Amino acid sequence: MSDNTTAALVIKAAGGVIYRRDESGNQVFALVHKREYGEWCLPKGKLRSDEDWKEAAIREVNEETGAPPRILGPTAVNGYMVKGTPKIVVFFAMEALSSPTFTPSHEIDHVEWCDEAEVRRRLSRK
Repeated sequence: MSDNTTAALVIKAAGGVIYRRDESGNQVFALVHKREYGEWCLPKGKLRSDEDWKEAAIREVNEETGAPPRILGPTAVNGYMVKGTPKIVVFFAMEALSSPTFTPSHEIDHVEWCDEAEVRRRLSRK
């Protein structure tokens, strides 16, 4: 099946752990705030029928953070259930190619660039 959203046997998504250097030269990572769920997460989204994992990751990270990324390599795979359907998310390590130009959307209302400790704190399950 080519539709990754409705009748799929597995929902496929891709995203990134994207970093850039801040004004002080420190490495900071993007976290996006999902308006609907009120939660912080790594940028990610579903594959379109004409995309592979890398293409989807680049598109989604750019759309959600406003920072065009370069893939450095795979970093993690996550799997979980969404309303009874398995979802697989492939994450890539990425570097921002230029300064971000984030614009809020109906899905993502805020992006923050955080150091590693802050990323771990916000993403830890409570």
